[in-house]
Amino acid sequence: MNTETSPAKGHLFSAMFLVAGCCIGGGMLALPVATAQANFQTTLLMMLFSWVIMTVGALAILEVNLNFPSGA
Repeated sequence: MNTETSPAKGHLFSAMFLVAGCCIGGGMLALPVATAQANFQTTLLMMLFSWVIMTVGALAILEVNLNFPSGA
């Protein structure tokens, strides 16, 4: 009889979603506190700048992944 226990199916994905949810939730709570001293226009400009940087980074990662051969 096999006494080894195998992890439940989806255990890894559950852990990944738990960590990602905690990171996103913490960031969403911290953003208003971190930008409370600035006015609305400055906060909006910082958010847009962050969005542009994240989009450029995502497109760069996509470009690298598209250059790999299929099945790499």
